[in-house]
Amino acid sequence: SVPGTCEVYLNSIKEALFNDGMVRNLYSGKWSEYPNDNKDRFNKRGQELLKKLIKQNRLAYFKAIGETIPSNDEEWITEALNTHQESTIYGIITNTKLSEKFNNPLISSIEKITKSSWWTNRSNSTRLGRQIVNYLKHLDLILRFSNSMMFIDPHIDPSKHKYKEFIEILRKCKRGDGVNPPIEIHRVCYEGSGPSTTFPSLKDWQQRFTNTWQSELKNISLNVEVFIWDDFHDRYLISNLIGISCPNGFDTTTDLNDITTWTKLGRADKDDVQREFDPASNKHQLKHRFRVLE
Repeated sequence: SVPGTCEVYLNSIKEALFNDGMVRNLYSGKWSEYPNDNKDRFNKRGQELLKKLIKQNRLAYFKAIGETIPSNDEEWITEALNTHQESTIYGIITNTKLSEKFNNPLISSIEKITKSSWWTNRSNSTRLGRQIVNYLKHLDLILRFSNSMMFIDPHIDPSKHKYKEFIEILRKCKRGDGVNPPIEIHRVCYEGSGPSTTFPSLKDWQQRFTNTWQSELKNISLNVEVFIWDDFHDRYLISNLIGISCPNGFDTTTDLNDITTWTKLGRADKDDVQREFDPASNKHQLKHRFRVLE
């Protein structure tokens, strides 16, 4: 509403845009073209933020809903609200005049963003049951839009019953355009503990993954590489979009009372975990490495 304060307000939402979620690219991607076609109307700082969102893959393509391409801010808000009927949208940021006109709790003016419940109630953690339906719900955007993913779980083994549903997570990584992201699986080289500890061979590990996943991964053309390390304990999901600490890993249970807590990592910690599981880092000893699809 006040051009002189535009940069201040844009800066107030910058970190959330680049760390906490995705921005819906409305009307089959036409929304991201709108500021470029109206450069005289939009602050240069805002245009720079949009370019960075595109570069960091934080624009989520969404099909057109209305019959015609929106031509002004009010029509774009209407289009956004219409997409909410098909897939939940968590909030819309606009100016004070339009926010007051729509009078919808989903819509907030950038000047009053801190008074909006959907903005202020954002959390770095979530509590969820250890069932595949909950994993898929909370990971939906990450699985659909990440350019790369690392699933780090010392016990992940598709031949084990408690990991049989993990393939559902991999299925969600399939892209409609056929350009699927690279997937990494990281686990330890042993099973059991104490005197019952065993160290399966490379051939044994390959058979466990290929016998269980090969046919399915071939059907969806998904590239999965498995890394077998000497030892580690903590569990994570690391993607180009986000890092999540998953204390119990990715196995599932039928016990609905079994609850776990996932926590979003800061950017520096996410990058540090990614470096930790880079073979070049030498923080762990890599025992085996293979692709499920050769």
